[in-house]
Amino acid sequence: MMAALGLACGGGTTPPGDPLDGGSGGSGGPGGYAGSAGGIIAGGAGGEGGAGGTGGVRDASTDRTEDVNNDARVMWQNLELLQAYGPCPTDSCSSSWVVTPDGHIAKTRMGDAGTAQMTAADLMQLDGLVSSTAFAEGMAKGFVCDRPPTDISVSLRWMRNGLAQQQNVTGCTTTGPSGNLPRQVSDLLTKY
Repeated sequence: MMAALGLACGGGTTPPGDPLDGGSGGSGGPGGYAGSAGGIIAGGAGGEGGAGGTGGVRDASTDRTEDVNNDARVMWQNLELLQAYGPCPTDSCSSSWVVTPDGHIAKTRMGDAGTAQMTAADLMQLDGLVSSTAFAEGMAKGFVCDRPPTDISVSLRWMRNGLAQQQNVTGCTTTGPSGNLPRQVSDLLTKY
């Protein structure tokens, strides 16, 4: 189904009409992405993503990449999780959560807008994940994820020091590997 929206499973592109981008437009909707670097990653010895494996999908599309190894604790301004299902004739097939460091969430769930406040425990857990150097590296260089399904798209976008970075994390949030950072972030936000 997502092929109709323009998601190419190893091509690393983001579907046209993705609400996270108000770009110049794509063939499938009012806003879209020009594409991204990335694709299928072969498995092998452990490294950036941890232990070796049989391979996965990595999307290295970001607005800008910078050295994140100098930050002991990463300061962030907001984080957005977007889930889109398709094909769909309306915006009711997508959901988004935008959270700020104080735990305030502005959300749209299947077309219905609202707000929420994270509990102190959830906010502490989210801040620990999002403020980590490993998360910053993943947002800058891409997360190593299992192959995603073709009828859903999941993206993370964050603002840090005035810099916006975005990653397609569909495989991480839907198929694995187990315990990955994008899945933990998604699980924390989607319960609100």
